[in-house]
Amino acid sequence: MGRGSFRAALLLPGAFGWFLYVYATMAVRTAFGSLFLVYTALFGVSLWGAALALRSVWSTPVRALPGRALPRREVGALLVVTGVATGVIWLGPMAGAQLAGQLPARLETHTTAVAVALALAVVPPAVLVVGVLVLRERSSGYVAAVPLLVLGTFLAPMIVAQTVSQLAAGIELTRAEVVGQLSGFLVLSVAAGWVLVRLLGAVEDAWHHGTFAPV
Repeated sequence: MGRGSFRAALLLPGAFGWFLYVYATMAVRTAFGSLFLVYTALFGVSLWGAALALRSVWSTPVRALPGRALPRREVGALLVVTGVATGVIWLGPMAGAQLAGQLPARLETHTTAVAVALALAVVPPAVLVVGVLVLRERSSGYVAAVPLLVLGTFLAPMIVAQTVSQLAAGIELTRAEVVGQLSGFLVLSVAAGWVLVRLLGAVEDAWHHGTFAPV
């Protein structure tokens, strides 16, 4: 296996994780239409593809390498901060609406905030737990960190695309919604990308020096 092929294999779980996040949201949030089964199929394929890719690609190197060979503080600290930040971002508008006795903004055609409920219940706790596992040098934490870091890296481009699409569709957004979200997610994306490169580099160097053989 060449270096390019090995690098692509390392990123495969992250690619599945990205599609999982996008199409899980599309499957439960988009109004029922002709693409419902397509969204659902992509959701299912991404879910199981991510699980299988993580098990086959990342389980060997992170178990073969000693904890000090992989970046621990950067990965763990970033995941903990990201878990707290995303929780606050999603929880704030919902808590504010409930305290005011009002419906949350942009509920659209739904009777409840389905996507936000799933996101709050799954994403922040998962990111926090994985961050703590990495800080404790647990191999399972490093395995689970890969798709989360890839997802974090592409958050800013996704938010930019969504914002442009909303503005083009005539949806009114406040300056705080545009600037605040973009700047916050841009910082998280740059940090996630830098940490992901560090993690990939450490694994690639170990593989290049024969510390382990990919399966």
